[in-house]
Amino acid sequence: GRWVCCRQQEKDSPGCTPCDHTDAVRVFTQDPSYGTWTWQPS
Repeated sequence: GRWVCCRQQEKDSPGCTPCDHTDAVRVFTQDPSYGTWTWQPS
């Protein structure tokens, strides 16, 4: 899946895919493989 970084300040953050802002409710989950946080619309 894509890493979506709508709310990050840096547009060139590693692994990020630029996107439009969304008001969808998000569920943040931690990915132990990368040690990063991702979100999925609930």
